[in-house]
Formats: sequence, structure tokens, C-alpha cells
Amino acid sequence: MDTLDYVECQRVLYRFVRALDEGKFDEVAATMADDGVWHRQGEVLKGRAAVVAALNKRGPAVLTRHMVTNIVIESTGPDSALSRCTTLVYRSEASTAPPVKMDLPRSVADYEDRFVRRNGRWEIFERRSSRIFAKE
Repeated sequence: MDTLDYVECQRVLYRFVRALDEGKFDEVAATMADDGVWHRQGEVLKGRAAVVAALNKRGPAVLTRHMVTNIVIESTGPDSALSRCTTLVYRSEASTAPPVKMDLPRSVADYEDRFVRRNGRWEIFERRSSRIFAKE
């Protein structure tokens, strides 16, 4: 995997979490392949429409921030890659405007993302996570 491909996959990860934290769920889905799969909170979300529908169920007061670190991306073929990273998640459901009183992180999770390159564009084909530490 050359440096440009590595950086492009990394950008997709950052766009995913930035859009998620900003409540831009169409943009979250746009980082995924049309036939992509996200294993999320016990559900299997298949396709962009399923991702948007699941995220739209979040309450309007939900505020999150995902800190992504320890990213390792490896080529698995000319148009495929595997990424592993760790994400620290803060979440509040307070209805107050930021800054919200800070609590412990909600979780620390390891993520594994499988990427595909289609039409010259890297996309998430499959996303899985496992919580390593959890507040509740």
C-alpha cells in the first residue's frame, strides 16, 4: 500500500467519525460502500440507507466525540485494505449547550474496518468494533 492510499483510507476514517459527531448521518453513510456492512451495537446495518435510518434513531440531545488513535492500515489486495484503530468515546445526553460537564469516557473500543477501492475512491466495506473498556 503506498502512502497516498494509506492517507486516503485514514481520511475516510476521520470523515466517518467527524460526520458522526456532527450529526451528519448522510455523510457518515457516504464514507461506506453502497453494499457496506456496519456491525453496530448488536445490529447488522447493510447499506447506506440502513446506516442513516439507525443513526436517525439517536435522540436530539445526544452529543458525542470519538477520538481515533493507533491507526494501522495494511493492504489486503490492489483495491482492498484492513484498518485497525482504537477509539475513545465521550457521550452526553444532556440537553445543555456545550461545553457540557465532562464525565468519564463512555468507552474505549477497538475497530476493524475493511476498505474497498471502487471507481478510484476508498470506502468502508465492513466495520466492526469491540469494547475494551466501558463505563456501564
